[in-house]
Amino acid sequence: VFNFYNGQNDFLKKKIVVDSRSAPSLAGWRFPATSSVARTSTPRKFTWSSDSSVVVRSTPHPSDSQLEDVHIKFRCEGAGRVASFFIILYNDEYQASVFEIWQVNVHSMNRLDVQGLVGQVESEGCSITLRSRDKTRSIRGFSSHPSEFELDVNEPMTIGD
Repeated sequence: VFNFYNGQNDFLKKKIVVDSRSAPSLAGWRFPATSSVARTSTPRKFTWSSDSSVVVRSTPHPSDSQLEDVHIKFRCEGAGRVASFFIILYNDEYQASVFEIWQVNVHSMNRLDVQGLVGQVESEGCSITLRSRDKTRSIRGFSSHPSEFELDVNEPMTIGD
């Protein structure tokens, strides 16, 4: 199960590297050494998604022939919604041999971008207005760069009524 947290109405773009050596090739089928399948078998994976709005594809890893890059692209919904879908990786183009099945959950969240100069200190505090439509909600603040930006409030804050 993969859980991703992304801003509302943004595109989720992720690359997951898959090691093809972790499962038996060709689902345990044995081919003689002279067989064309045995000579041309590669760790290439084929993908399928249960949601038609998800773009998923597999490409060979540039540095290691045993690795495969799986690219996922999905448009997130409005804040507070969770989109769930499955991605299936197959060993063959005919989708007869399953390599792995992934459940992907994409949590759409409100995002607020705050800008400032490097080294700027705001000692009086920064006022941010958050509105809730339905009910009182608990929220927390996070920074993508904790060493560069620090939040004074560590416990959940309540918004609403």
